Amino acid sequence: MKKFYIKSLKHKYIYLTKSILFGIFLLYISTLPHSKIENSFYPQISDLFDMINHFIGFSLFNFLLLSSFLGIFNRKMKAKVIILYFSLGIFWGLTCEVSQYFISSRSFQYIDIIANTSPSLIVLLLVMQLMKNLIASNPLPEK
Repeated sequence: MKKFYIKSLKHKYIYLTKSILFGIFLLYISTLPHSKIENSFYPQISDLFDMINHFIGFSLFNFLLLSSFLGIFNRKMKAKVIILYFSLGIFWGLTCEVSQYFISSRSFQYIDIIANTSPSLIVLLLVMQLMKNLIASNPLPEK
């Protein structure tokens, strides 16, 4: 894990690019007509399955976003970094779900808003705990 963390600091703009591209991909998937999703190789078989997919997708997005922010701000978990990350994570989760309201073949669901936005807090808490453990066991030199 330490090796991964060091690479995230070294390749911060690659993580930022990946998080932007993945965010665009999530918006694209959110705006696809329902018929395209049902006929895809990965159809939705239930509402619970759909909610789990939302949660997993936005968890990955939030992890990439937070990793890029930590790399850009030299692993400093300051209030402005947390607020910026959290605001963008919540905003993008809401944007992807609210966009479905305006597409006739898609449905806007409140449970999906929870599945899209809750990873922002969960990923933040997990990464903060991971950083606390990582720094306590083996501090990295400041740049």
